[in-house]
Amino acid sequence: MIEPLMDTLLKHLMKDINKDRSGKNVNVKIISDVIKSFMVVDSYQNPEKTLYDDVFEPAYLKETGDICRRLAHNLKRDLVCSDLILQVFCRLLNENERSKKLLSEQSHEKVWRECKERLITDYQEYYCDHFHTMFEAQNLGRLRTLYQLMSWVENGVVTMIKVMKKSFMQIAREKLEQYKEKKHQTQQLETTFYNSMAKVLDQYIDCANVAFDSNEKILSALRASHTSALVLSLIKE
Repeated sequence: MIEPLMDTLLKHLMKDINKDRSGKNVNVKIISDVIKSFMVVDSYQNPEKTLYDDVFEPAYLKETGDICRRLAHNLKRDLVCSDLILQVFCRLLNENERSKKLLSEQSHEKVWRECKERLITDYQEYYCDHFHTMFEAQNLGRLRTLYQLMSWVENGVVTMIKVMKKSFMQIAREKLEQYKEKKHQTQQLETTFYNSMAKVLDQYIDCANVAFDSNEKILSALRASHTSALVLSLIKE
């Protein structure tokens, strides 16, 4: 029977699956057929411990989670954030495709969730903290990738909105300081501040329309931030 060989079989399976992750040539059909054989065996017997649900799937999820965790750590160490999020996006798609190619349908969502946890959720604040840098560079492609990643995890877009509002208010405070420094030269600089913030708002909204699918929550948050920025100019020292 297959059970006594399971430990050895798992090791060989994980080794070949990791070769596939590395882009090396492996016989995917053989891997898939071996995995399917677990379900076939399970269908013909009623053991307390099923080969697929209780042995293979947990091992696959753990291996995948560990690999994604190490990958995220190494990418964060070696790449700037704009390049990191692109690599994370591509790996997520690859792992999702691999699970659909090799595993039972019941495992697809579990694998997807594990990969998102390790590659997005564990680092979502780090990714979002680099929004301002990507926005200043008008790197709309990477901002769109960031938005896609955040939309895949719970509270991801909420985290991104908080960072965007912080970024907007940072710009407002910098411009207001410039206004205060030059106030003695002309009283028209308050109007200049209003006009400059209107242009900033337009830039952010253009970004949201292109990169964030015109997400209404994001647009509303930006308009609220603009109002808060204008209130800042009314505060007397």
